[in-house]
Amino acid sequence: MKTALLQKRTDKIWLKQLDKIDNNIMRIKVACIVFWDFGGHFRMKKGYPKRPEIKKITRQYYPYMENYIEEDELRDALMLVGYKKNLAEMRSKKPKKH
Repeated sequence: MKTALLQKRTDKIWLKQLDKIDNNIMRIKVACIVFWDFGGHFRMKKGYPKRPEIKKITRQYYPYMENYIEEDELRDALMLVGYKKNLAEMRSKKPKKH
């Protein structure tokens, strides 16, 4: 699915897609990425949707959850909700430690 089409999704559609993810920690992580990519608060000035329902899920995130998330599983979860493989691979990479 093209990124522009993902941007046009409503919260209702995103929630339906997120419900496909059985692992709650993974679901929360994917919701955080969706919120950041397609409606984070910093983008509201540019006409992006506010995504209140997705934001509710992101508030359940805690940094310790990263210990339970593998890059390949995150990539697969992102693809499950509609991300193209190349974008899912890019977004599933852990930040480099300096």
